[in-house]
Amino acid sequence: MKYDVKIFCLSQQIWLYIFLAFQLLLISLSIGSVFTDHWVKQGRDSSKWQGGISSCTSGPAEWKGKTYATLAENLCDKDDDLDKAMCYTFEHLRDAGLSFIILEICTILFTCTWLIVLLFILFGNKTIKAWLQVIFPIFGLGSHIIGLILWNTVAHSSFGADCEKDVKGDNPPDLCCTDGPAIAISLCIIYGLSITLYFILIYYQSKQTEEETPIPDLMSQRYEGRHKWNSSAKYSMELEMHSEESKDEG
Repeated sequence: MKYDVKIFCLSQQIWLYIFLAFQLLLISLSIGSVFTDHWVKQGRDSSKWQGGISSCTSGPAEWKGKTYATLAENLCDKDDDLDKAMCYTFEHLRDAGLSFIILEICTILFTCTWLIVLLFILFGNKTIKAWLQVIFPIFGLGSHIIGLILWNTVAHSSFGADCEKDVKGDNPPDLCCTDGPAIAISLCIIYGLSITLYFILIYYQSKQTEEETPIPDLMSQRYEGRHKWNSSAKYSMELEMHSEESKDEG
């Protein structure tokens, strides 16, 4: 890859280094979103609890440190309305967390593959097809967005929810989003920005390649071919005339 064309006053080589930094940031945010202890919260005072993507991280002693799967299994066997409500809540969080983790692993793998492709281009001087350069970031962002939408839909959590009100009946309470979803949303924005800039880089690179590739002048080629044919025909006629003159003299 050549680096003589500048995009937004920066060379293409500098942009590749910027994208490498972007990808390391994306991988860090992706891992951080999974391992943060703060995804949801609910309740107030002594009944307040918080949870991560797969377990309850603070709250009542009988809940703290246990996975949502374990809590759902323990509470769903009870007949109390409050226990039933929390059973449904933890079941939703269990399914939502599992979906997000699976898709986020795909996001990390796609992002790492994109990183490897850029390393080949930058340090290996390899020419890689444009579609192969864009397919991995698109899949990476797509799997992250799908995972976030699935989590939000299944968990029934939002940033504007009234999560401090008391649980009534066996209906699952409203959950408030905290740090985890905020990190995941910021990851979507940064990922989308990096892909947009990368597409611009590929566009300028392909445009440069087209400008450097000479376009054949068909008219000139046709004229040269006709000129060669006329010269050849004229030479053949001269040979025939010379041959006839030699016979007459003989």
